[in-house]
Amino acid sequence: MRDTGRVRELLLIGVGPGHPDQVTVQAVRALNRADVFFLMDKGDDKSGLNAARDEILRQHVTRAGYRVVDIPEPERDRSQALTAAGYQGAVSDWHAARAELIAAALGAELGPDGVGAFLVWGDPSVYDSMLRIVDRVRALGTVSFECTVIPGVTSVQALAAAHRIPLNRVGEPIHITPARRLAELPEPGLPDGLDSAVVMLDRGFTAAGFDEPGLSVFWGAYLGTADEVLISGRLAEVAVQITAARARLREQHGWIMDTYLLRRDRELRAVTAGTARGTSVGEPPEGVVVLDAAGAEGVVEGPGAGRGIQGREGLGVEGVDEPAVVDVSGGDDLLLAGRAGDGTGGGVVPAGFPVGVAVRVVAELCEHPGWDR
Repeated sequence: MRDTGRVRELLLIGVGPGHPDQVTVQAVRALNRADVFFLMDKGDDKSGLNAARDEILRQHVTRAGYRVVDIPEPERDRSQALTAAGYQGAVSDWHAARAELIAAALGAELGPDGVGAFLVWGDPSVYDSMLRIVDRVRALGTVSFECTVIPGVTSVQALAAAHRIPLNRVGEPIHITPARRLAELPEPGLPDGLDSAVVMLDRGFTAAGFDEPGLSVFWGAYLGTADEVLISGRLAEVAVQITAARARLREQHGWIMDTYLLRRDRELRAVTAGTARGTSVGEPPEGVVVLDAAGAEGVVEGPGAGRGIQGREGLGVEGVDEPAVVDVSGGDDLLLAGRAGDGTGGGVVPAGFPVGVAVRVVAELCEHPGWDR
């Protein structure tokens, strides 16, 4: 074979939550450089995911002659009974199995100067395993390549846009965490000092077990797709509805992709605390808005309803189940005074969150959607 001077290249292309319109211009250009697309085959029960990937290729790839190679998805232990250490071990084993399969596919299907690509839901850097798995592929030493990462729109951004809300309140941090970490807290709910959290990778609806009356939720499933469903309102009033919707949608599609924002109403919480001390207060307003992707079948219950218009790959080994903190420049220490880490600037994690390594992101969010498999 003639030596062209090129090196085999692997593209990790963030393609957003699922709608072809949310694929960036940079991603479209990268898609049209690929000779081979490698797709992890998740089986017939995830046919909706496969169809969404196919549609992205159909709409955006104009280059003729590319090939698609399916790689079987290895089994993974998803037992709810896994301890924290057991979960880490299960993810590590799954990553190792994936790395072996990917290395074999690259060696067999991609020439020494070819360009291969993986389509990554959301953004490759946020709660997705491919970057860590690619490191494992390199470590095997069986195939050489360069890797290029193309960022994508995250489900977190899609959620906020669909509900028409800002992710953060002025001068306050936003916390991004797997549901498992919230479930491990001594008391269910958001810890003191943290009033906004995006919850991803929730196999159920963990927030249904939170009884704090001052919490509101902005929930979305299949964000950015034709099947998009949104529910928003006081958590105590919509938790049962969200739980039922998840069960119905999972039964209908065979899988579910969802994420949600929890936000604390500090004034309501203060009023509730006053009630506990014997202060007489009125009942909080009720309100629920539910819309499907087409904006039809709206259901509004009670006055003061919120505006609800309208989690994925397995986690990596380093940073598994670890939350990310997105802070606002100039907003340091507004919420976290008196806690460990004060004075260190943005990205402080409130005490009580069992984190390993928190990731500080300033100005812009880079990830991915929360796919529940």
